[in-house]
Amino acid sequence: MLVQFAQRTNISHWIFSGTGAMSPADAVAVNAEHRQMIEALRRHDGDATEALVRAHIGRTLKILEQAAPAL
Repeated sequence: MLVQFAQRTNISHWIFSGTGAMSPADAVAVNAEHRQMIEALRRHDGDATEALVRAHIGRTLKILEQAAPAL
């Protein structure tokens, strides 16, 4: 279920990128974070998954705060 969530949110981040609400550099970084989360989940590495999810949420919130006027 978490793998599907990561894959789906990856699509939504690319949509933000396409609208100009997210920079291409942010989109690439977010995509890399998604791949890392998926790999940690597949390895059943709970500590790594938690750390990656926390970092990803922080990055996503910053992007959304910056993008709010454009949305």
